[in-house]
Amino acid sequence: MAKQRNKQKKGGILGPFLVLLLIAYVTSKELFTWLVGLSAAGLALYLYLRMRQRGQLRRSGIHDIDMMNGHEFEAYLGVMFTALGYQTQVTKGSGDFGADLVLHDGEEKIVVQAKRYKGAVGVSAVQEVVAARSYYEADGMWVITNSKFTKAAQELAQANGVVLMDRQKLIRLGLQANRGKRRAV
Repeated sequence: MAKQRNKQKKGGILGPFLVLLLIAYVTSKELFTWLVGLSAAGLALYLYLRMRQRGQLRRSGIHDIDMMNGHEFEAYLGVMFTALGYQTQVTKGSGDFGADLVLHDGEEKIVVQAKRYKGAVGVSAVQEVVAARSYYEADGMWVITNSKFTKAAQELAQANGVVLMDRQKLIRLGLQANRGKRRAV
């Protein structure tokens, strides 16, 4: 339903614009020429921004992440956070006490719960990383996903001081790691 509304909004602009072009053509050739030029510039800008965004997505590795299984995603995060300047430990697969990674930056220890999902990540991921904090004696708690978080997960995370990193933040971190820049998480 939301997609349908978006299509209606996009299509809703084109009709009035074409009517405006027709009126401009009939009444003033100069105005028509100006509107066509402005339209061409707008289209060129749109195409440039879209190509730039696609390039960023490709460089971030998000499409590769979407094809990974959970263990591959955890290993990928380990490499990414090492590139960002963290000392990184990927925990064993089962019996990890709620943390898939443990990060050290010299001052702080952070436990990370990694969720490579197609759907929204719920409260269980937040609960797991909160439990891991005590076990690992961590200072910070993060949940990272290639997807998004439910509202309930966001509320629980806020109440417990858990940092949530969704798909958009993961893309930015991937780009940052690929550029070789140090941490700004």
